[in-house]
Amino acid sequence: MAYDSSRKRSVLFGGGLVSGGFFNDTWEWSGAAWSQPRPSSSPPARGDHTFTYDSMRQRMVLFGGTTNGNANGALNDTWELPSNRPPALSATFSPSTVYTGQTATLAAAFSDPDGDTPSFRWQQTFGPRVSLNNPASALSTFSTTLATSYGFEAVAADGHDGFAYSHGTVNVL
Repeated sequence: MAYDSSRKRSVLFGGGLVSGGFFNDTWEWSGAAWSQPRPSSSPPARGDHTFTYDSMRQRMVLFGGTTNGNANGALNDTWELPSNRPPALSATFSPSTVYTGQTATLAAAFSDPDGDTPSFRWQQTFGPRVSLNNPASALSTFSTTLATSYGFEAVAADGHDGFAYSHGTVNVL
């Protein structure tokens, strides 16, 4: 087990049974719950390996181990766990102050440094409930009917436990 300081997760690879045999699964501990990422490639099942985090390259690195718990099954290979970086997100609320009866626009720009296609959604966080047009789109609007403040959150998810959030307020006069 090793700690990925960039993603703030403990990562476990492999393990074994008391009766013999090893696993080649990967698990992550977020501090609150275990999850099982599904990397695109995994090394063979093993035990007695070295697993560490390379902070310069932000990668989990596994080296060696054995396939059967003794020197006859010694491995001399290196494997890097594909690392997931969260998406980047910025949101704007234009204009941030509108008059009753006008349309307010919520706009977001998001991308993923790993090339994943993030899913996206807007959600209202406070104020009288409004109906958002296209809440799963980067560009959403709503009609203002009451003079008050409305809060919104933009959320981008990359499908690999990477999330980005942006919050803002639209004031209606």
